[in-house]
Amino acid sequence: EVRDVVPNGTSAKPTFDFLKGEYWLGWQEDPGDDAEVTRSIFNVEVSPDGVNWERRYRFVTDKSFQYPMFCEYEGRVYVCVTQGDYSASRKERIMFGRVE
Repeated sequence: EVRDVVPNGTSAKPTFDFLKGEYWLGWQEDPGDDAEVTRSIFNVEVSPDGVNWERRYRFVTDKSFQYPMFCEYEGRVYVCVTQGDYSASRKERIMFGRVE
């Protein structure tokens, strides 16, 4: 069934996880034609039932935000992503941190 929770996504790897009793959907937003970096906006929607969704996070950066992964450990949620701004063919850093 089609849902309209992602109105302007891009062709990038989304995430879909079940963490802390909720569904988590992460997706890249199209930043528009004027953006210097195409994968610079990443949204996270959450849902208790997979039908009703609400925005939990919106990450915006002037660098890339790619290959996100969420995991839960001891009741806390962590995110890990690659980020870069020097070369289109490689990522210069790995970002990791707790979000909840």
